[in-house]
Amino acid sequence: MEPFSIEQKDRSSQLEDYLGISLQSTVAESEIGFSSRLSGFWTEMLRKHPTQFEGVFAESVKFEKRSDTLIRHYLVHKNIIDFIVNCLKDVGISYLEINREDFFSKYEASSPDWWQIEH
Repeated sequence: MEPFSIEQKDRSSQLEDYLGISLQSTVAESEIGFSSRLSGFWTEMLRKHPTQFEGVFAESVKFEKRSDTLIRHYLVHKNIIDFIVNCLKDVGISYLEINREDFFSKYEASSPDWWQIEH
């Protein structure tokens, strides 16, 4: 895979280069259990794929409850969304359908609803 880069000549096109991805727990999984699985996944991403990890911009502060599962939202750079999806599949973490036409600006991920991930 080519190295990840968000550098572009046209800075205006960078304003909305993020896609939302919503990760889903297993049925009736506890918040502690799901949080632990997510923490382990992102730690491995940081260790094994630090360049791609730079494209993970923000995480929602709170879990969302949906039926009998939990959801946590992330903003991920469009250039690595497929890489992240493949990694999620490899470890068995489910995600909701991604709307690949609904782009976000990094400025939409602000406090108090989002944590910006430091790199």
